[in-house]
Amino acid sequence: MSVSELVLQEIFLDEEHGDESLTVGELLQKLNLEKDVFMVLVNGVRADIDMIVGPEDKIIVLPRLVGG
Repeated sequence: MSVSELVLQEIFLDEEHGDESLTVGELLQKLNLEKDVFMVLVNGVRADIDMIVGPEDKIIVLPRLVGG
């Protein structure tokens, strides 16, 4: 299990949410990440901020790329 998987598992197992689902926005907030700076993939698909995720989902958080 990777460090990121351990962090996500801890978030989903905390007392506040138990094993409930969270929105991507709530997840980013718990990780102290700004939604405008990071992009989230859920099960290989780009997720919007209101998408519901749960402990069974494969979640990847990536920095948004900018440049030209």
